[in-house]
Amino acid sequence: MADLTASEVIELDPNKKKKDFCMKAAKGIWLRYMTGSSVNFYRQKVQWKLNEKYAMGRQPINRYKKILGRDTTINYDHLNFAVTKIMPKIFDILIGMMSRLDFQVQLDAIDPGSCDAKLKEQYRMEAEIILRDMISSIEKETGVKLSDTSIPYDSIDELAMDIEAGNLKLDFEIASEELVELIFNNNCLEEIIITLVRDLANCGMGVTRHYVTAGGLIKVRRVDPKRFVSGFVTTRDFREMNQAGEEIFMSIQDLREVAGNEFTEQDYYEIACHFQSSWGNQTLSSYGSVADCYIPSSGGYIYDKFIVRIFDCEFVTTDRYAHTVDKPNRYGNKETRQKSANYKPSARSEKYTKYTDYKVWYGCKLIIGMDKCYGWGKIQFPNVEANRLNESKSTFAVHALHIDDMITQTLTERCIEFVDDIVLSFVQMQSYTAKAVPPGIAADSAALSNVPRGKGKTWEPLQLIEYYVKTGNILTNMMLPNGQFLQRIPIEELAGSDLNKVTFWFNKMLNGIDMIKQVMGLNDYTDASNPNPEQSFKGAKLAVEGTQNSLQNIITALDAIVIKSAEGIINRAQKMAQNGELDYLANAIGRKNLKVLGFSKEISAAVFGMKLTPRMSQEEKSWLEMNINQSLGQRSQNGTGGIELEDAIAIRRYSNIKLAEKMLVYRRKKRQKEDEEKSQRLQEQNAQVQQQSAQNVEQMKQQTMQMELEVYRTKKLDIDLQYEAAIIELEKGKKLEEIHAKGSVDSALQDVKLSAEQEMEATKSKDK
Repeated sequence: MADLTASEVIELDPNKKKKDFCMKAAKGIWLRYMTGSSVNFYRQKVQWKLNEKYAMGRQPINRYKKILGRDTTINYDHLNFAVTKIMPKIFDILIGMMSRLDFQVQLDAIDPGSCDAKLKEQYRMEAEIILRDMISSIEKETGVKLSDTSIPYDSIDELAMDIEAGNLKLDFEIASEELVELIFNNNCLEEIIITLVRDLANCGMGVTRHYVTAGGLIKVRRVDPKRFVSGFVTTRDFREMNQAGEEIFMSIQDLREVAGNEFTEQDYYEIACHFQSSWGNQTLSSYGSVADCYIPSSGGYIYDKFIVRIFDCEFVTTDRYAHTVDKPNRYGNKETRQKSANYKPSARSEKYTKYTDYKVWYGCKLIIGMDKCYGWGKIQFPNVEANRLNESKSTFAVHALHIDDMITQTLTERCIEFVDDIVLSFVQMQSYTAKAVPPGIAADSAALSNVPRGKGKTWEPLQLIEYYVKTGNILTNMMLPNGQFLQRIPIEELAGSDLNKVTFWFNKMLNGIDMIKQVMGLNDYTDASNPNPEQSFKGAKLAVEGTQNSLQNIITALDAIVIKSAEGIINRAQKMAQNGELDYLANAIGRKNLKVLGFSKEISAAVFGMKLTPRMSQEEKSWLEMNINQSLGQRSQNGTGGIELEDAIAIRRYSNIKLAEKMLVYRRKKRQKEDEEKSQRLQEQNAQVQQQSAQNVEQMKQQTMQMELEVYRTKKLDIDLQYEAAIIELEKGKKLEEIHAKGSVDSALQDVKLSAEQEMEATKSKDK
């Protein structure tokens, strides 16, 4: 089938964009890619593959043999041309650093309605905080509940910190965040990030894709950049990308699952015949029809395991929609009707007709090399309304470190020259080591000949050399056969080969490793190759932050890819929740959140302000946890100061170290203020108790004195009565002379009075 013609390319009527249109577009994109056009990444595939081999330490070694002038057909046993595994360790360090960057997706609705709702909720909470004491007192007096909810904030400052941290969320935002986190966890986001880091370093770009499986599961996966196809772009975030696709290999059995009834069994047989003897598939020359390929015992076909090659692509096209606004109906409402793109209004209705063009993404899955495709048509996953068709987006999330004329910049390419230099230095060092001559001696055989041994025998020169090596002593015959004396020492020590060259090549290797670290942005602290035990924590932290600054391009790319994937997940989830296709997530995120997503038809991900908030590093978590435990222990031991357990829980909710420290300080000051108020109340209570006690003591004294006075009055009255009775008795007596005798009467009265007073004193002492 031919490529799209000029008229077909600018087709605006969406009703005409059927299977033939999508298949022609897909074939055109694939043809331009395979011709190695400069508008795609085909010309970089070879370099990317070489970069991956360098990253794994498996680059070809024949080039090193040629550089050294070696004959590649000869086996040099004394040389080891195995590649030194420098780059794998560098990549392990890089991946370790990136995997520790834990991110949290935050969604903030920025549409006017959501902003107004948040602002109203904030004002309501602030008013409740200000009027809390007044409302509480009124509720106690009237017995009427005036406030339905109790907010967990004690002051406006605490509320402001929670709002700054992004914890004031609408129901739809909470449901979306929980959904995104669940989907990422189910798809092992950590492993995806590891592969993305390698892709960004080796290929200079990373790609992911979100999709829905045949079983209705939302998935996110990494796409190999070497199989990714894109139109021409100039920005590293691919914002103007208008076509994208990937080369996929799958079995015919898997193709049945995703294509369904798009193909007949005869089509599958033809596809199998097209890919026979390729990609490890066997030949079908002995099978002439579909019936011949059927296997009755298994109920399948012999070609079910065949690997086929598919181009899954997406592209942007323009859809034109015409809408007419009729005159008001009997209810007074104007009716808006959608017309076809080629609608020709009459002169009367022309002013009531409006044409609107939208950029819409279409997709198609092409069987490469054949006129067969499936999954064609408009991409339906976005939550698109009649007035929001421009929200349609690609399912690919792409970001590059740097791009210029469709050439990406990779970290591995920066290090290739240094890796080659290290390998060559290693080979040269081996060569010098293998050819090195050990230390030895030089002996004059004439001086060691005819040396007497006794009994008419002489030493052999080799025996004397062995004796010299063992003992360090030597016997020589300094007289030569011609009668002359030898003028030099007969044995001289030889130093052997000079190994300074070995040291030179070894230092050259170390220099190459240092250059790779500088290019990658690493240092001695981050790779732990030469840690300094005396380095302070702050200095080490600055070293790590400096490394992260040099790798900021990778961090930014990872952020962008994750955010784009999150947007796609939310768009898909909204559409699926409305159709009841997300019930399998009810236990994970709750039935309530599913209902919120389903009823959020008026809110789309296009009105979200989505961002990635970096979680605290392990060092920051340890530092914060140490401060929290110290504050908890202070309050536990002293009963004052520090924080309570509920304060620690509130602080740990913050993923940002600055906000967490700010909340810790606030909570400590809050508890300190409560302790001071409690101490003041206790002092006031103690003062009141002491005052009441003094009053009670004084009152007891007054009561005791009153009782003593009453007793005294009673006793005095008794004495007076006894005194009067005695007088009466004395007056009535017959012995008037004794009665009138002054001495006797006074004595008797004195005795009675003394007896009464003694009795009163005894009673008073007993009462005390």
